[in-house]
Amino acid sequence: MKKSDLIIMDKKNKIGILHGAITNSGDYLIYNRGMKLINEFLGDLDIEFVPIERWKPFEKRYDILLLLGGPIISSTLHSQAKNIENYLKTNNVPVICIGIGINGKNMHGSKKFSLDKQSSAFWKMIYSSSKLFSVRDKETQLMLKRYDIDAKLTGCPAFFDLDFIQKNITEENIRKDDNGKSSIKRIALTIPNLNIKTPRSFLKSLFFVYYIYFKLKINKLNTNIIIIFQHPISSIANKILAKLSNLLGIDVIDASKRGLDEIELIQNSDLHIGSRLHANIFFISTGKPSYLFNVDKRTKGFLSTISVPSNNFTINGIRKLVDICIRDIKTPMYLEEQTIKTETDILRYYSEMKLYLQDVRKYIQQSL
Repeated sequence: MKKSDLIIMDKKNKIGILHGAITNSGDYLIYNRGMKLINEFLGDLDIEFVPIERWKPFEKRYDILLLLGGPIISSTLHSQAKNIENYLKTNNVPVICIGIGINGKNMHGSKKFSLDKQSSAFWKMIYSSSKLFSVRDKETQLMLKRYDIDAKLTGCPAFFDLDFIQKNITEENIRKDDNGKSSIKRIALTIPNLNIKTPRSFLKSLFFVYYIYFKLKINKLNTNIIIIFQHPISSIANKILAKLSNLLGIDVIDASKRGLDEIELIQNSDLHIGSRLHANIFFISTGKPSYLFNVDKRTKGFLSTISVPSNNFTINGIRKLVDICIRDIKTPMYLEEQTIKTETDILRYYSEMKLYLQDVRKYIQQSL
């Protein structure tokens, strides 16, 4: 679903849907799938649902606000949260959170995530406004408990491809040749958003691309590679890595400003390995294998919620995870075991999301 696909009806009550789809294709995936969930469970209500770009100040009057996904909870109050805070100073309306998470960008290791005074006060206010607060991972849920916020663990809205959930098929998504062996025709790689201030990240990303390329060649696996850039390929570092990848015959996709679910080449890929959380989510949500590098608190939060093969984004970690990936491609049993497990997890969180959205529905009906 594209933003332009949403039809705004002229109805009395208005609910604002606060989303963060600016350029990152992962944020667009959250938006697209979140809107489909809202349409599925709330769309028949006599209410006007209005998308709001939460990175900008907003002023129009809404009866309720839905805060839709994304890593908006940060130690110091997130800039997008500040826009919401400013709005609420003059508009006393309830806010309902759907599958949001901690930011934790560039936070590594065992450093404990905490909220400063302003941030904790804001999120307590949000919780008390409706008592409807759902989060995308266990790390976020446990952190909020320290601030007396009883958040429900529903998973991220991007977890749920409603068409796939209705089909509930796993094994058929793993390609096999005539002998029953896995036939992974295309692998999608993702890397961090690079810039000249992160030379180590650039070198590790370059090693990752070349290492998996040569491992596929050495093992005589007839597999194509694409690299997905979820942000625009605008920085010098991103451009250099893209050109070096092209020299190996690797296709490069600038997926920015659209959802991962809107790009046919990504849809038709068979396996993901990389550092981008929502590329990982996109693949497992459609019954395909994914291998995730743990790079910050966001990926750590996901891995505490759904288990996929993972390792740290270090030279040694890259070697280990790529080697496991190559082994699994050669042994379809491992791929099937992985996808069956992740599908079970997705369906379990879908049940939680359904129950939560039913509570949201009741709240809206009683409030408006």
